[in-house]
Amino acid sequence: MSGRQTNYEVMVAQRARSGSLSSKWFLKVIHTAARAARKPARRLHIILAGDKKMCSLNSIYRHQHKTTDVLSFPALDVPPRAHQLGYTSAQDDPFYLGEIVLCIPQLRRQARAYGVPFKTETARMTIHGFLHLWGYDHIKPRDARVMMPLQEKILNEIS
Repeated sequence: MSGRQTNYEVMVAQRARSGSLSSKWFLKVIHTAARAARKPARRLHIILAGDKKMCSLNSIYRHQHKTTDVLSFPALDVPPRAHQLGYTSAQDDPFYLGEIVLCIPQLRRQARAYGVPFKTETARMTIHGFLHLWGYDHIKPRDARVMMPLQEKILNEIS
């Protein structure tokens, strides 16, 4: 592939009921995040999952046997076996950034617990996953001092 990617492309796969969330809405969230984080245009997938699927993914990839709100899978991290099964990697498509998996039931629970609208919590975790795809992290306090304020700044731009 030659040339350069000029706009973000977002493909949304729904495996859980998401209500009023649309591909257009997710694209707006991603565009806002990319502009604020000063990241170039790429392609990515967003997968909307239920508790069972998210628990399974979290068990396999993080060895935590519980559901979680968001998981990110950067294209650079696609293992050889997954690549053989047809998963896209950054080596196949230099503009492919990766996948963000969102657990819709968990986001609904968190929205209720935090007293925020479901769309706000979904936007927050979409941004969170997007930043992880670009290598941001929050495990170490100094990394969290960079990632978390950026996440909230982007969320405020969307709201």
